[in-house]
Amino acid sequence: RKGMVNLEWAMKTLCRAGIQSVLVEAGQAIGSSFLKSGRFDRVYILVSPKKVESGLEAFRLKKPVKARVAGIKRLGTDLLVELGKA
Repeated sequence: RKGMVNLEWAMKTLCRAGIQSVLVEAGQAIGSSFLKSGRFDRVYILVSPKKVESGLEAFRLKKPVKARVAGIKRLGTDLLVELGKA
């Protein structure tokens, strides 16, 4: 789509440049793209007890993504959940 980066092209370009690891801090669109394509090893989700009245869903997925909980760490009142590929 206009204004969007082709994820496959970007990953191949980074790989050709010798880059083997990428940290992606993403919003809904980019995060969903990585999950849908399966181009992730780990996903970190920060869960906060704060009530949100409205906003965006974290991810937009038509099919579930298989993942396993690899770890949970308490950060003050928040939780950092680490997911890995199933």
